[in-house]
Amino acid sequence: MTTSPDSVVRHTVLVVDDIDDARELFGYVLRWSGFQVIEAANGSDAVRQAAAHVPSVILMDLFMPGVDGVSAARQIKDDPRLRHIPIIAWTARPSVVDNHPALFAAVVAKPGTPDAILGAIRSLLPA
Repeated sequence: MTTSPDSVVRHTVLVVDDIDDARELFGYVLRWSGFQVIEAANGSDAVRQAAAHVPSVILMDLFMPGVDGVSAARQIKDDPRLRHIPIIAWTARPSVVDNHPALFAAVVAKPGTPDAILGAIRSLLPA
């Protein structure tokens, strides 16, 4: 039995950033690379989207107005249904992650290249 492209399970990435262009750019790169993409413009939306879609990986900006990425990551990790999701910190200040090692599975320093982000995401997915 063969599988059609529609029946192939694709990994979903939740891209969280308050900068529209950043979300759009990396959303495009991820879609082009075969991932399904969900976007969130802030931390509270990220928590809602994670609960609604249970993505394979979350790419999380840390510095956003309102609920920041660290607080959103903490809320996601506090939810038993979501705590297994690896979260990649996507930040211009990677040293912030040193204070929260249990929240983040990887760090990509901004401005992250598509290769760096794809590499981090792929390293966290099952083979």
